[in-house]
Amino acid sequence: MIGGLSFGRSKIKAVKAKRVRNLLGRDFGKQRTSDKLTIEKRSSLMAKIRSRDSRLEQQFVASLRNITHKSFQTNVSSIKGRPDIVFKKAKFAFFSTVIFGMDGTILAGNIC
Repeated sequence: MIGGLSFGRSKIKAVKAKRVRNLLGRDFGKQRTSDKLTIEKRSSLMAKIRSRDSRLEQQFVASLRNITHKSFQTNVSSIKGRPDIVFKKAKFAFFSTVIFGMDGTILAGNIC
């Protein structure tokens, strides 16, 4: 007996494994494969990803400055999630998303 806990056979209960519901048909047992790119190639691709001042963001900010006379800030780090564009007086924030292809071309852009 340790600290009031008994480890005898009478106190051990069988614990059933919790079954994971697989509604999406995912294969949880598949083996992970190694990265198909070399470390240098992966590093160069990841270096091209920008967290700020993307082409989509720059175009949107330029058009927003032409359209509105309201003041706004870009890439505000004091707000959680670091939104790309913030109208502080209106308490409104934009997050921009860009999806790149394997060759670095922009496939899709989204402002949410």
